[in-house]
Amino acid sequence: MPLDNLFTYNQLEKVEDNYIFQLEISQNHNVYKGHFPEYPVVPGVCQVEVLRKILSSIFEKEVRLISAKDIRFLGMMTPKDTPKPTLNFSLKQQDENLIVKASFIDNEKVITKIRATFKIEL
Repeated sequence: MPLDNLFTYNQLEKVEDNYIFQLEISQNHNVYKGHFPEYPVVPGVCQVEVLRKILSSIFEKEVRLISAKDIRFLGMMTPKDTPKPTLNFSLKQQDENLIVKASFIDNEKVITKIRATFKIEL
């Protein structure tokens, strides 16, 4: 199932290698038919995917996840309760690899933390 249109995003801030993006979660995406129709929750894999898409847009090249050192889901991301979370992340580039530390945050509450390595496809 394509994940297009699950999130929209706008960059709010960039200071050196630190970024903040404002996200908006789609209220009526097909992904909720399986996760979960009665109480829609954004799947964790979709959160990682929006991070990957944003990295691809920053570098204007395809980026893929090569390792996830740590992913912690500390709360639920739902279109009803957390419709506009922010994504804050820092990155360090080592050749074509991107070392990323990211947090999805809603009203100062961390929902998800990700420490991962992505690779820029050359």
